[in-house]
Amino acid sequence: MFSALTTVSAPREIPLVTVTGNETEFDVRDERALTDSEAAFLLAGFGPVVVRADVGGTFDPALLDRAWRLLGQAYPLLRCGVLGGPDGFRLVLREAVPAPVADADDFRQAIGRRLGDGAVSRLSLRETNGATELTLAVDHAFSDGRLVQVLLGKLLEFYAVLRRGDTPSVVPRPVFEPGLQHRLTGRYEPGWPEPADVPGGVVTLAGGPGTSSPGFGVHRIELGRGPTAALAAFAGTAGISVTGLLCGAVAGAVLARRPGDTAVRPVTLSVPVDFRRRLAPPIDPDAQLCAALPCLVTVSAAATDDPVDIGLRVAAELRAAIRRAEPQRTLLAQCLVPAPPPPMTFLVSNLGVREYPELPGDLSVTTSRVAATLPGPVPAVFAVTVNGELALDVVYDRAFHDDSEVSAVAASVETTLRSTAER
Repeated sequence: MFSALTTVSAPREIPLVTVTGNETEFDVRDERALTDSEAAFLLAGFGPVVVRADVGGTFDPALLDRAWRLLGQAYPLLRCGVLGGPDGFRLVLREAVPAPVADADDFRQAIGRRLGDGAVSRLSLRETNGATELTLAVDHAFSDGRLVQVLLGKLLEFYAVLRRGDTPSVVPRPVFEPGLQHRLTGRYEPGWPEPADVPGGVVTLAGGPGTSSPGFGVHRIELGRGPTAALAAFAGTAGISVTGLLCGAVAGAVLARRPGDTAVRPVTLSVPVDFRRRLAPPIDPDAQLCAALPCLVTVSAAATDDPVDIGLRVAAELRAAIRRAEPQRTLLAQCLVPAPPPPMTFLVSNLGVREYPELPGDLSVTTSRVAATLPGPVPAVFAVTVNGELALDVVYDRAFHDDSEVSAVAASVETTLRSTAER
């Protein structure tokens, strides 16, 4: 995904940040150059991280606008814009956040829509039948799903305080914070990690566009509280995480798309790993940076294998790769010697359990959705648990995959998860 760095000169690095022990000193200037890793996200064509909260009830537009502006004061990243020039890309602080927009887009359209005017953020809402879809999008070069979820929750918290007639306490974070490239440099052995020694070609979906319209497709899976609780209980008993179960279900679903093929074949999954609590000192939950690094895990599996067994193997390999610091080393190596990504089967991202603040009046968050997009042949599944209900969005580029193909995979994943919950 970072190979596009070779098409332009590397952005000039401005040393705005000095990290020493548990203290970080910040420069006060209002712009800086993008790091190599940030520029790579832009050049690879990533869309923004999009988080949507489905809210029962409607918002007071004036109060929501005020809460959004306060959020921009607390988190200056939301007020920034990206500019390009002969010396590379620059992140520039602007006076205010972009105005909220009344958006007719559904979720599929929202994740495929680029941020306008070089903006880093966008807040939009869509009201239908007494309910509101509140959507926050933030450029993936500077954010990840967990951060955008935190920011949307903070926006709702600000709104609730304003609705009660009080003034939210706003403690601004620094304008520019050190990204992972800054925090990791010099900590790890240089060079690329050793590739997985698995014979044969990685299994992928057949691919090929059908009659679908252009853009990205989304297939939604919702389990409900009962199956979600049962799935979590099974995972605890089996010694596997829900993420591991998701990986096994996805791998099994892709292998099942090869009817009559019983051979053992390699499956490569990209699993984003959150490094906010893994570093010393840890990164604040609301620090303004992309703190998720993809970890590539390859296991051998056959269509006849139990998806739970596949998930256990994926989980074991994932733990081993993290112990070897493979995500961190890969990021640093990509910044020095960019290379195209290897073939991948699927991206599996589990954002975990998300709790939103209690809202005033008739407002209540019923569910949440999260996704990001990258043009190309690798589909992705994004999962989040809200109000005790696990929900997944399977996202894919329609230029590479037909709707019916991904729908069949999604249906297989859902069947596997439900049957696992009933064990």
